[in-house]
Amino acid sequence: MSNSNTNVSIVSVTVVNSQSVNLTYSTGTNSPANNNGNVAEVEGRGSATVTYSSGVAGWTVCGYVVTGTVPSDMNISTQGSSVVIRDTATATTQEQLNFALKVKDAHGHVYTSPDPLVVNEPPR
Repeated sequence: MSNSNTNVSIVSVTVVNSQSVNLTYSTGTNSPANNNGNVAEVEGRGSATVTYSSGVAGWTVCGYVVTGTVPSDMNISTQGSSVVIRDTATATTQEQLNFALKVKDAHGHVYTSPDPLVVNEPPR
C-alpha cells in the first residue's frame, strides 16, 4: 500500500503588498479555513506525490522558494501551473521540505506567499 496522492488547491488569495499574498488551501476533505496547506505523510505507506495548484480565477501557481534543503528522496518542480512534489519514500530519518509558493495574477505580476508550507516524511 502507498500514500495516496494529495492535491492541494488554493481557494483564496489575499494581496498583502506588492510582493506578498496570503493563501488559503483545501484538499477537498476538510474546510478550507482549517487547512494551512501542510501535508504529512503516513509512515510505512511508500511513495507519494503532492500537487499544489490554484482554484482561484485569475491566479496561477508559477513557482516556489525552498527554505533549507530538499530531502534526499524528494523532488520539487513546477509543472505547467502546478508545483509537484514527488517523494520516493526511501529516507531513513524524519525529514521535511519547507517551501513557499509563488503565484501570478491575471496581469502577470508574481507574488510570494510568506507562509512556509511543510511536507513531512516519517522515517521508514
